Amino acid sequence: MLSQATNSAEHEEKYITNTAYLSLMVGILFFAQSFENTLAPWLDSYTPIFYIWSISMGVGLLAMMTFVVLTIMSSNKISRSSYWLLKYDDEFFNYVNSLAYKWAFNIVISFLFVCYMLFDAQFIVSETFQISELAKLAVGVALFAYGAIVLFKLKSSNDE
Repeated sequence: MLSQATNSAEHEEKYITNTAYLSLMVGILFFAQSFENTLAPWLDSYTPIFYIWSISMGVGLLAMMTFVVLTIMSSNKISRSSYWLLKYDDEFFNYVNSLAYKWAFNIVISFLFVCYMLFDAQFIVSETFQISELAKLAVGVALFAYGAIVLFKLKSSNDE
C-alpha cells in the first residue's frame, strides 16, 4: 500500500510540475502577444529583430506544445478528482496548488489596480495599447505567476 501512495505522489508531482511549466509558457506567450502591436513598428522596420521575434515565438509555441503533451500524458496516471477538481491525494500538492492560485489571483488584482491607478483610462484604451492587449497581459501575468509559484514551492521543498 505504501508503494501505491508513493507512486501516486510521484505521478501527482510530475503532473503539477508539467502543469506549472505549461502555465509559464502560456503566460510568456500571452505576455509577448500583448506587446506585439506595440512593437509592430520596430518589428516591421528592422529585419533582424523581426526574425529574432519570430524564432522566439516559434520556440515558445513548440515548448508549449511539448508541455501540453507531457501534461496530457501525466494526467492519465493520476486520479480523476486530481485532474478535474485539482484535489490531489497528497496534502502538500493541495497546499501548493491552492497557495499558487491565491497568490496568482492577488498578483493579477494588484496588477490591474496599479494599471487603473497609474494610467489614465484614455491611455489604456488608445490606439497603441488597446483593452484587449491589457486583458492578454493580465492573463499572462496570472498564468506566469501560478507556474512560477508552483515551481518555486516544489523546488524549495526538494531543497529541504
